[in-house]
Amino acid sequence: MRLRSTRCVSQRCVGSFSPKNRERALHGAMGAAPVAAHGAAVRIEFEAVAHALRRGTRATVQELALIKRERTFPFIEVATPVHLWHGARDRNAPIAFARRLARELPDATLHVSDSSGHDVGVDRSGEVMSVLASYVT
Repeated sequence: MRLRSTRCVSQRCVGSFSPKNRERALHGAMGAAPVAAHGAAVRIEFEAVAHALRRGTRATVQELALIKRERTFPFIEVATPVHLWHGARDRNAPIAFARRLARELPDATLHVSDSSGHDVGVDRSGEVMSVLASYVT
């Protein structure tokens, strides 16, 4: 599959695929999904990435710059309980980052899913929603 734009650095940049090639790539990704139920989630994520990158990668680069810059407040000042979910198989974000963040936040709970990767929010959505619901009065 060839890319139509040189703004993308890899074939995973689906924003510049033609609609026909994007649909073909989506079907391939859905076929590789380990559980049939993940097919809908794969489609949603795939379309979201395609939409986000349709005008290039500038916003993604800006987001990475924001993530990497110095914090403007100390985490010790965060008074709200924070729950962090992390997939032990995540190849995009090392678990060491989540552990460090959990240590630095005064009231943080780290939930690690040994069977999840970067899509831990999909894999553990029931658990996430239960925790969120426990805060609703």
